[in-house]
Amino acid sequence: MRTEDLFRNVINELMLKRSRTVFHITGIRHCDFKDNADAFIKEAAKTMMKVSFLPEKANQYDHEAVSCRHGRKKIGYVATYDLEKYYILTEKNDTDQLTGHFGHLSANVEDHLLKLYIPGVITLEEISKHRKKIDEQKDALYGSWKHDAIDHYLVHSRQQDDAIACISQLKEYVVQLFGGHSTSTRGELTPILDDYKDCSQYDISLEGQQDRWDILLYLDLLHDHNHRPGQYRDEFYECLLNDVEDVISQIGGELVRNVSYKSYIERLTELVTKHLPSSEAAQYYLNALPPEALNDIRQQVECFPHHLFHLFRTNPEEFAKTIYYARIPRRYLDPFLSGIALVEAYDNNKKVVKVEVERKEDEELDYEVPTFKLQQLLKGEWFEAVRSSEKYDAAWTDDLVEALMGSKYGEGIARDWAWNIGGERNRHIQIKGYVVGLLVDAGVLKGSKRTIAKRIVEERNDKNLTEEDFWKEVGKLSRKMYTDTAGKQPYAQWVKRYVTENS
Repeated sequence: MRTEDLFRNVINELMLKRSRTVFHITGIRHCDFKDNADAFIKEAAKTMMKVSFLPEKANQYDHEAVSCRHGRKKIGYVATYDLEKYYILTEKNDTDQLTGHFGHLSANVEDHLLKLYIPGVITLEEISKHRKKIDEQKDALYGSWKHDAIDHYLVHSRQQDDAIACISQLKEYVVQLFGGHSTSTRGELTPILDDYKDCSQYDISLEGQQDRWDILLYLDLLHDHNHRPGQYRDEFYECLLNDVEDVISQIGGELVRNVSYKSYIERLTELVTKHLPSSEAAQYYLNALPPEALNDIRQQVECFPHHLFHLFRTNPEEFAKTIYYARIPRRYLDPFLSGIALVEAYDNNKKVVKVEVERKEDEELDYEVPTFKLQQLLKGEWFEAVRSSEKYDAAWTDDLVEALMGSKYGEGIARDWAWNIGGERNRHIQIKGYVVGLLVDAGVLKGSKRTIAKRIVEERNDKNLTEEDFWKEVGKLSRKMYTDTAGKQPYAQWVKRYVTENS
């Protein structure tokens, strides 16, 4: 029997044997139970706590995000690799709401995960149907992006081919294990796992992510089917599961359990800025293509959805996160990343002055509006209430903003302000949050950042917000104020130095 047929038969059989679907809940340490996450996880795992799901279409990073709630409190989020299951079940039940219970001893305290059991089963056919539907939706979004100028796909390189082959091979190994058809030994599997760690970042497409999700689905079913109290069916299964889960933890995004975004971002940035631009293929195309063709490619990548080229130039972390959460099909992502790599190669390797594409937005880049808005923000009553000294008055804050906008960082701030996306990605809110957060870090303001954000929203609440929307606004603003976001801005050290020198 072919591996694919074996896979479909065994997986469908295991799925249908269940009367429930398993969901992994992550992010517990960042939601309402963050102050006692470990205790909550242990308690939830043995009390059969009832919960409900709520889609968050306005989520800052992932419009498909689904939160898990107990009453009015947010526990965490459905892991990205389980979102397909959620949307399939809600479609079958004709509702946006699902309820379920945490199962006995299902907690993973070390990884801060909970397993949630929801009544209902899904099949592979339903997963396939759902993916076709998503594919059509993606076509509607990216289909209008014309990339005729980018017909030299650098990402069809040895590294990406190796990544695709390695992920497929790993998937096949797990599939064979279901039916007991594998004669592999750990010694034979180890080289594949090592290769995967080295090459996984070279396939970040929607299709690559789906293969990874499938591996997690198979592992979860394998665990559920073969697990006995205290041990797996044999030592090989137990060791294999540990090895493969270790590999999965390397791939970045919501699939990470113990690894931060940092390594994922570094690998992706290195791929686009170093590996691809320095490849033989890139050098060949640079010598073969006239400058006009490179300018056409630059125009194409600037038109890519989500303003990704702009993010690549200004904020690599946001660039990496947006690619991951947008879940871009390979047929659109490949030419886009190839275009970026060719532009990088043209700018860096040829050592020529970058040819700027004439753009109306650049010609009309406005410094006055962000300057005025930031000055007005810092003149509010909330500022007087939380400032650490009276010397930080309106004149001082006006000078601060003018100096910042007049510095080498002013153009980037003005450009970010002009590229406002709206909604949860509102660049205006982000920039305001960054500036206020940096002033807290510099000692100009005192108090918790969330309390300060609450004061700001209360004072500027001219929208008659509902209580729920009010706290959403507070959350959006306060998230940008924390060190892991505000502190990473290019002008973070500038603000700290200015405060030190002008206090």
